[in-house]
Amino acid sequence: MSGKMSRDKGAKWEREIASHMAAHGWPNAKRRGIGFEDHDLIGTHPYSVECKNQARWSVPAWWRQTEEQAEATGATPLLVMKRPGFSDPGQGLAVIKFSHFCELAGTCAPQSP
Repeated sequence: MSGKMSRDKGAKWEREIASHMAAHGWPNAKRRGIGFEDHDLIGTHPYSVECKNQARWSVPAWWRQTEEQAEATGATPLLVMKRPGFSDPGQGLAVIKFSHFCELAGTCAPQSP
């Protein structure tokens, strides 16, 4: 795939994730645009969102990038990857630190009887 086609594919995924987030509690979520070296979306506090839409996954490298960008802004890192064969952004995979997952799950986990 050419560089422009790849960039267009990535930008489309970023817009789709921003739109999905806007519909689910982050009304100001939008794509940051070209020319910025940090996270892909704005209006997603407390998250620094990195979106990836690539056929070959490089999760460790993507996660390092996501963490570095989040640390620079003091935000919580969130990596959102498009799953091949799924067009719905809600079917994308989200990567967060396990400690953050436990914090989130603790607020909605069923209580023991």
